[in-house]
Amino acid sequence: MTGIAVRDLIRRGAQAPPHVSPVDAVMGEDWAYIMLGDPKKLLQLEYLVRREADRTARRTVSISAEILQRRPEAMVKLVGKGGASDAAGLRAQMDYLSRDGEVALQRSERYFGTELDADGREDLVAGWGFGEAVKGGVDHTSHFVVSFPAGTPPKAAEQAGRAWAEALFASGRFGDNWDYYTAFHTDRAHPHLHVVVNRRGLEAGAWLKVSKRSAITFDVLREVQVDVSAEHGIHLVATPRLARGVHDRPASDAAYRRTERAGRGIEGPEHTAVTAVQSAAAVLFYARRFQADADLVEGEDHPLADRLRSAAALLRRGLALDTTEQGRGVDDPKEVRRMSTLIEGRRGEVVSLFTQIDRDIATLDDAAQRARLQRSAAELKAQAAGLLPDRKDLQAYREPASGRYAGIVAIDAYGEEVKSRADAEVVRLEEAYRANGRAMLARYGGGSVPPVLADVWAREEMAALAREHGIDGPLTADDFAVFQPILDARHERIAAIYRRAAEDMAAHEQNKEDLRGLTREERAEDPQHLFRLIRNTLTEEQRQRLETGVVEALGDVTENTVEQVKLARGYLAALQREATSKAERDRAAKALRSLDGPDDEKGERARRVDRDDGHSL
Repeated sequence: MTGIAVRDLIRRGAQAPPHVSPVDAVMGEDWAYIMLGDPKKLLQLEYLVRREADRTARRTVSISAEILQRRPEAMVKLVGKGGASDAAGLRAQMDYLSRDGEVALQRSERYFGTELDADGREDLVAGWGFGEAVKGGVDHTSHFVVSFPAGTPPKAAEQAGRAWAEALFASGRFGDNWDYYTAFHTDRAHPHLHVVVNRRGLEAGAWLKVSKRSAITFDVLREVQVDVSAEHGIHLVATPRLARGVHDRPASDAAYRRTERAGRGIEGPEHTAVTAVQSAAAVLFYARRFQADADLVEGEDHPLADRLRSAAALLRRGLALDTTEQGRGVDDPKEVRRMSTLIEGRRGEVVSLFTQIDRDIATLDDAAQRARLQRSAAELKAQAAGLLPDRKDLQAYREPASGRYAGIVAIDAYGEEVKSRADAEVVRLEEAYRANGRAMLARYGGGSVPPVLADVWAREEMAALAREHGIDGPLTADDFAVFQPILDARHERIAAIYRRAAEDMAAHEQNKEDLRGLTREERAEDPQHLFRLIRNTLTEEQRQRLETGVVEALGDVTENTVEQVKLARGYLAALQREATSKAERDRAAKALRSLDGPDDEKGERARRVDRDDGHSL
């Protein structure tokens, strides 16, 4: 896939609803096993996008505030295959970096930054304990290049680079201290410092590692450069490439050197199917983050919200923020800190609100009340997840419902009766199990819940069942093996109760649709069919009202007054014929006459309806 394909994927993903995950939004209908040839790759993609969320979560400055700055990006490179495994390699590296003696090599501040002459180099080789001629050995050094923007004063760049090395390798912040030497070069537009580090720690012997899972990550390398450079008057930012919409794959060091020697522009490798989707999904994640933060601060800082919306819009179009002035332009560090404080403050308020809600709910002794509030809180968390797209705990509430705890929802009076009977049956069932029927009823109080809440309830029920059997503490695997089938059987019986109720409601809805269809017919071919449909569709209370001429009793069937009168006339006429006593016939006749009252609006409409002694509607 080329960069153009990534842009297309981003634009496709931008059309998806916000509750759809970035990976699913980008992939559309093409799931991993179709598009990528391997279902496991979907998990890889989801992990890669979650990693972008983790990167934003641990930043000291809000990513949304930092992305708006019009400042150069920090540039730190770990040179691939740039280390030395033996003394000969270390000497060769020092010769290369010193440009055959034209560039000074300096030891670390542990050695007061002294320059390395010939004897000093040999002392360093001996001190680092490198052996001679080790073929195929592991690199014992790591080679970093810390670059600064073109035009940076050389002295400031060198001092900032040395401060960077001290902060990372001699401060003890990252688990150990490591020795290093440096070489400062100004032979290119960007002044840069080479830092060669002995990977074996000086204090604990810890091996220096730079990876996504170690204390020193690639983000940390750049973030430390931002911090120390500011102390030397060099103001940088360290935002992820994908947060800026830069989705082309970076060129390797070897490719960079080849194209530089050939005088060509730098070209990175083409995307694979996996990297294309991953890049597009990550860009979409950042677009959603900037949009969400804009929504959070809209009421307090409209200009900031506009900037963030502009940045989000550019990313959704597949464009890089680096190539345009739109959406960026904040230079004052104080303004950046203010924006960051505002954004993170609003985000913190949302998180604190739910923390307090969860804490308050947990204090409730009434299990039924607790379950009802947990369901309501889950709905609020699903809504708030759009405001904090990087919060995995909230995003979990957007996951598709698993079907567990799926009750029924009544939409009319008949449905209320059906639901009431089903609920009562569930309570009786739970009480037969000596369980809390009201609590279970609250859990089944609506549609399905997200898996994260269903798991909470399942754990509560397991603990309650264990207590019934005298176990009040951590459960063993054997306990689960005993109790889980019992809970599964209970839930299957509850699900069956609600399935039958749902089927009854569906039949009721079909009856209403059939009745509405009859109102569109000029004549009723089978008046008794109409009579039976209405009796089966209305509740007892609604039938009693209808039999006194109150056509609004048919409001659940149709809101159209003319249709209500048609149905009422057909029903009452059939009721009059079916009556077994004079009193019943008189009541039906009176109700029919009430439909023709001259001062009644229903009567005025009813006189426009064809009638044939009850044989028409």
